Parts: sequence; structure tokens; C-alpha cells
Amino acid sequence: MTAARATRGIREECARGAARGWDGSRILRPRVLVVVSTYLPGVKGGGHIRSISALATHLGDELDPFVICGDRDSGDESAYPNIRVGEWTLVGNAQVMYLSRSGFSTKLYQTVLAELRPDVLYLNTVFSVREIIVPAMVARRRYPSVRIIVAPRGCLNPGALALKRKKKLVFLRALRWSRLPKSLIWQASSETEALSIRDAIGKVDTVVASNLPMVTGSVMVQASPKNRPSKASGKLEIIFLSRISPMKNLEYLLKRLANVRGEIDLTIAGPVEDVSYWAQCEKLFARRLSHVSVRQIGSVAHDDVASVLASHHIFVLPTRGENFGHVILEAFDAGLGVVVSDRTPWRGLEQLGAGWDLPLENPLAWEHVLQTCCDMDGRALETMSAAAKSATAALFDVDAAKHANLALFYPAGTSPNAL
Repeated sequence: MTAARATRGIREECARGAARGWDGSRILRPRVLVVVSTYLPGVKGGGHIRSISALATHLGDELDPFVICGDRDSGDESAYPNIRVGEWTLVGNAQVMYLSRSGFSTKLYQTVLAELRPDVLYLNTVFSVREIIVPAMVARRRYPSVRIIVAPRGCLNPGALALKRKKKLVFLRALRWSRLPKSLIWQASSETEALSIRDAIGKVDTVVASNLPMVTGSVMVQASPKNRPSKASGKLEIIFLSRISPMKNLEYLLKRLANVRGEIDLTIAGPVEDVSYWAQCEKLFARRLSHVSVRQIGSVAHDDVASVLASHHIFVLPTRGENFGHVILEAFDAGLGVVVSDRTPWRGLEQLGAGWDLPLENPLAWEHVLQTCCDMDGRALETMSAAAKSATAALFDVDAAKHANLALFYPAGTSPNAL
């Protein structure tokens, strides 16, 4: 991609923006430039794809979002078909520019920032030179008035930092030495994540604004239960839907299932992010899980997630840490009881009757709960399913999250109409 090509695309988009109310020098709605490794139509990149697309869906009328992202899904060798690399394309409520890996360059950031003149630069990782260091340094040197917001997306939580710890600590040490973090605004999805950010980065400006859920219009996506299998005591159909990596902790679930009695079907959905870790999991299938039927279906398209979830009895995710956990809410909306670790924002599930949030340090508790689910009859499962469908409303205030995100993106001293 050439800088001239990018410039033409930006100028054309700015001209279209003027017709929507931009006056050329001042933007009535904040123009937000999002930098992220993977975006739609990708599905392998994790929750940040859902977080950003949900932000654009919910707040597309209050913000002008522009997204710079890679031209392929996470781990793929080839680019998405039928995309225009290096040009702005309308995807949902956001203008999106797909780039090759070499496209994330200093020159590209200089060109885009000069032509787009965003109010906010929104970065969505920590451990990437090309996606945080380079754009932040270019913006700070040339456009000091641009507000730079960093959403770590859970990568500074203790569970995430424990993986490849030495390499990450070296990066964080260099980042702190640069003094760049103190000039940025750090978005946390919860007070717990805000504490993790300060523990990892130091005394920095943190703002709590929860991620937004995936939606259709203004209504949470609800899956039809028509495909849900019947439930008999002693039989259990489980789905694990997440990236296959040490962070998502599939191996822990397999070890727990080894001690659960009954006829168990386990569907593993999601991309293999760590090949060696997946090999460890496969060894467990062969050695210890003769009573468990395991089916791996790979990545699931966003539009198919609800129906895939709804065709099982329960959703299980023994994650080492989630700053939000979109798939957990999607499981609730599909009417599935969930069994997750206590390292997500979704707590108190047993009191709601919608599932369990359990400490990883207590494997016997996990085995007891999984046995309880296996022993359930159809009536008990339907009771839990009804509670799960109500759990999102009980646990999460969408309007409050929208307000917090709008306040994050609007300049201090101003207020959007929606607030």
C-alpha cells in the first residue's frame, strides 16, 4: 500500500464526513482511529473483535469510528477474500482499512493521522511495537492534542502475565522506561482490571468503562432453543468455545472430566492458537477420557455462535482470566448454564441459578459441579436455562456501559447528547 493511495481514501472519506456534519476543522462527533491486529470478518483473534464491533454497533451514531487492522484472520497465511487492502471500506458502522503486516509502518501512521486528524487514537493491545509504540509515538510527537486510549484487553491481568512471563516483563520494563504510559489513558473493563494495569504499568491514568456486548440493533442476541438436545440423567453435552491456548485452560477441563462419571460429549470449538498445547490435550483424550466423546469443530463464524452454543447442555470455560468474556454472555443468551473460573467479571452465578464461577485452585469443586450437571434431568436443565437467559440483565447494565464508553471518548468538559 502506498501513502498516496491511503491519502486519497482518507480525503474521500473526510469529504463524505463533511456531509454528515463535520466542518473540516472541527468534528462534532469524536473521530476515533482504532488500531487493532484483527477485525471483522475475522473470528480467530479473540474478544477484541467482538469488543470493537460491538462498540461501533452501539455507539456508531455518537462516534465516527475508523479501524486500521490486518488483512487476514489471526494465524492465517492468506488475506480475506474480496477486500480492498489500503482503502477505506464501510464495515457495519465503521470505516475499515485492511493492511498487510508490513503496512503497519511509521509512514502509514503519519499519513493517516495527518489526513484523518482524529480526536482519539484507540489502541487495543500492550505487547506490540507496531500497534502501540509506533502509533503512540507518532501521535505524541506530531499531534499532542490527540487523546490516546489504550485498552489492554486483559493482557495485563495476572493470569495472562504468568504466560511467557520473562518476555513480557522485559517489554513492560522498556515501556515504563520510555515514560510513554504516563501520557496515555488506560481503559479497564472493571476495577479489578484497573488494579492489574496499575500493578503492571505503574501509576497511570486509568478509566473504567466496560466492554459492550454483541447486539442486533439495541437488543441482545437471543438464540432459539429449538436445537437443544434432550437431557437425561447421566448424560451431558458440553461445549468449550474459545481459542485453544494455555490462557483458556482446556487441559484443566479435560483433567476434571477424567473423574466425572457418565456419558459425556465434549465439543471443542475455536482455533488452535498453540499447537504444542493442543498436542498435550490430545494425549489426554487417548489416555484418560475413554468415557468422553470429543469432537473438534474449529473456528465458528460469528453468525453461527448462538446456534452452536444452543445445541449443547452447558458451556464450560476454565479460563485463567477474562477482562470481559463475550462468549460467556453469548452462552447466557443461548440459554446455557455456564461453568467458568472465578477470574471473569461474571460472578455470583450459582445464586442466580445460571451456573457456577469456581476457583481453579479447587479442582474437586469443578469435578463436583460437572458431576452435578451430568446427573441433572431435563427439568433441572430447563430451570437453569431459564435463569441463564435472565442472567445478562441481572449482571450487566448495557446503558451504563454505553454512558461510560461515551464519556471515555468525548473530550473533558463536553457531553454527548446520549448522556
